[in-house]
Amino acid sequence: MEKRNESRKWKTAGRFPAEILFLTGFLVGNIIPNLIWKMEWKQKTLASFYLIRNFEYAYGYDRQGRLYFADLFPDALKKLYSGKQGWVYTCESGDYEKTAIPNEYISRTPVRVTEAAFVPDAYAAFLEEERAGNILLYDYSRTAEDPAALAWLDKEIGGTICAERLWQEPDAAKARYYRENYPEIWKRTLERMTQEEAISHGKPEN
Repeated sequence: MEKRNESRKWKTAGRFPAEILFLTGFLVGNIIPNLIWKMEWKQKTLASFYLIRNFEYAYGYDRQGRLYFADLFPDALKKLYSGKQGWVYTCESGDYEKTAIPNEYISRTPVRVTEAAFVPDAYAAFLEEERAGNILLYDYSRTAEDPAALAWLDKEIGGTICAERLWQEPDAAKARYYRENYPEIWKRTLERMTQEEAISHGKPEN
């Protein structure tokens, strides 16, 4: 009974228990800043993919929410990012819209830049981020051993070639990108298109 009365005393007097004070201090001083730091680094790592302009960005998130990049053709990451440099900007808080892509936000109005980080070599930066545990980098062997991934690539890349009729301008930047990096898919797609056109025009197949 005496202990219960003592418990009521500090409640009515507005005293704050030391245990709760410690827990609050631990959350504010350690866990929350650590979560914010991890989120900021995840966003900066994600932003680094856009240091180049490309026709595809082969990054995503696994079931544990970890950011990854997968080589869709041999040495894709190195080929695309080695020697490429640029700036990653941090902007002030504002009214941002979240997109369908995790950790991606856009602003329809100008925002003030609060920090700018120069990246002298994007490929080296990704390797460093991998060592720090901020990203998973999968080489092409993982893609090549996955029949579902290869089927998806054939469908997506082949579909793009067909839909945009890239073979009509083979020296254009996008056509050259797909032809050089996905030569087998390019070849199969053109053969399939040739056969379909022959059938549609009533020409017998050889």
